Amino acid sequence: MENRPSREFDFELPVGYTDEDGQVHRIASLRKMTGHEEALLADRKLRQNAARLVTQLLAACVKRIGEIAPVPRNVISELTSPDRNFLLLQLRRRMCARRAEKAPASRTTSMRSRSGG
Repeated sequence: MENRPSREFDFELPVGYTDEDGQVHRIASLRKMTGHEEALLADRKLRQNAARLVTQLLAACVKRIGEIAPVPRNVISELTSPDRNFLLLQLRRRMCARRAEKAPASRTTSMRSRSGG
C-alpha cells in the first residue's frame, strides 16, 4: 500500500479521462484544499468566471488521474462535466467534514441533550 499523506484521497471518476492513446483513467487522487484554494473561492474576479475558478481549484487539488501525475491544467479542462462536478463535491465533502469536526455542538443539539431527547 502507498504511504501517502492523510490529506489525499482516491476516488473513482464517473466517466474518467481518456488520453490520446485511448486509455481511460478513472482513479483520481484529490487532496484537501488549503488556505490558497479557499482564497480562490473568495476572489471576485474568478467568481465571475465559474469554469475558470473550477479549473484552477481542481488543478491545485487533483494530484493524480490514473497514471497521470502531476495533472496538467489542460487535462483538468478536458474532464467531463460529471467528473468535474464529482471532484468538486468530494472536495466540499472533505472540507465540510473537517469543519464539522471542529465546530461546537449546535444549539439544537445542546438543547436536546439537556432535555434528555
